[in-house]
Amino acid sequence: MFRIRNALTNFMRGRYAQYDGLNKFLLVIWIICAFLNIFLRTWILSALGLVFAILPLLRMLSKNLPARAKEEMKYQQIKKKISDKIKLLKNRWRDRKTHVYISCPFCKNTLRLPKKKGKHGVICPCCKKDFNVKI
Repeated sequence: MFRIRNALTNFMRGRYAQYDGLNKFLLVIWIICAFLNIFLRTWILSALGLVFAILPLLRMLSKNLPARAKEEMKYQQIKKKISDKIKLLKNRWRDRKTHVYISCPFCKNTLRLPKKKGKHGVICPCCKKDFNVKI
């Protein structure tokens, strides 16, 4: 028993072997493909499920640690961008009666202004440039 554990430890030395966010996402996609394949029975879902099942294993067994860390960082950036968009949509819906969301014509930053009719002068807090908005 000790010999097997020692051999496994030596095998995994220097490998990525992390169950990070990207691996979790890939395994969730695999579970979704497997669940859908129960009802739809298509070879495309079977092939996708196989790819999404093998990819996390290959990432965990990889010895290229900087590449795996770079993949994880890129995944986290994409995930943050999507969650920020969803949060903005949620806030826009919540504030639809009291506020207006506009984007700065210079830096494209989203600004939240009170919903008051008329022409208003606005200074962007990001780029510090002023512009006029008609609400």
